[in-house]
Amino acid sequence: MNAFIRVMMHCTFAAVAVAHGQVAQDTKAGSALPESTNLFHPVDDGNPLHARLDALASQGLDKVITDRRYIHQHPELSNREFQTSAYIAARVRALGLDVRTPIGKTGVVAVLRGSQPGPTVALRAELDALPYHLLTQLETGQIGYRSGAQQAGSDEIDITVHGRQSITDAPWDGVDAIVVGSQIVLGLQTIVSRQMDYTKSPIILSIQDIRGGHFGAIADSLTMSAALDWYDRDLRQDAIDRIKRTAENIALASGATAEARVVPEMYNPSIYNDPRLAVRMRPTLMRVAGADHLIEIWRLPYADDFALYQEKIPGLFVIIGARAHGDEYFPNHSPKFHIDESSILVGERALAHLTLDYMLGARAPR
Repeated sequence: MNAFIRVMMHCTFAAVAVAHGQVAQDTKAGSALPESTNLFHPVDDGNPLHARLDALASQGLDKVITDRRYIHQHPELSNREFQTSAYIAARVRALGLDVRTPIGKTGVVAVLRGSQPGPTVALRAELDALPYHLLTQLETGQIGYRSGAQQAGSDEIDITVHGRQSITDAPWDGVDAIVVGSQIVLGLQTIVSRQMDYTKSPIILSIQDIRGGHFGAIADSLTMSAALDWYDRDLRQDAIDRIKRTAENIALASGATAEARVVPEMYNPSIYNDPRLAVRMRPTLMRVAGADHLIEIWRLPYADDFALYQEKIPGLFVIIGARAHGDEYFPNHSPKFHIDESSILVGERALAHLTLDYMLGARAPR
């Protein structure tokens, strides 16, 4: 799930990615940060800029809440956020930022340039109205993060079964794709439960939908879609290979054929917080939240496409608690779902401090 934080772009903040003049290769291979960030220096907690950031965040909170309410009162679906995009672009132009739009149909990029050369920080936000921009399992004031794999990656795998049609009165003249498909569904359930070592890393395989057949005939074809959630890339590929093999062999045993295809456009990597970056930014998060409110969270089974950025450069995805103390917890898709808007201030401060500290820490001390 995304953190519900507001940034100067006045849209929901999901995570922070960092780079320092170059792109890291293979962000999951250990030494993920660019070599230039090896000279990262501790940041003085007494820096007066931190207090200045907190004061500015408090002063602008009412306007940020107003913007948040406007955007949520005018929801738009993914890749259709035309009014939201225009609203954000106008707001950031008013702040004097260099605005580029549209990016990827409805995206907005706003650039704040410093007066001197130095490190770059990228802040990514979401625009669409899908209701999962925060985590109410954490209370307001709490900040959660996890080093390494924090959230699941996901794939969609489409399976097509080809049988042979006949009339229902003579099923022996055909090959029933629905019966074969049913056997494949049952066979797929054994991949995770009986074939894979779950002690290495969790993995979930679910059938999302099945379509095929019509009244009065033995079905000649059937399609189904499977959702695969994972944290480990090697286990992901192993599961995909087993899905293909299981579907093909079960179909073959019944005189049918089956093909399993990974849908490329539905691929979403696992959220992977660069361990070195997480260690470097932990003091910042502790300063904002306090030692008692900074929580190393459990692995979350939710995918987020911020991970596509983390495949290119090191990134840090943090979770901001949004449930008022004492309030009953309701999951994100519940009609009773509710957030504590005062959590927005925690998010603003976290974002600003992370950005400032990374830039200060990446500079050589004078």
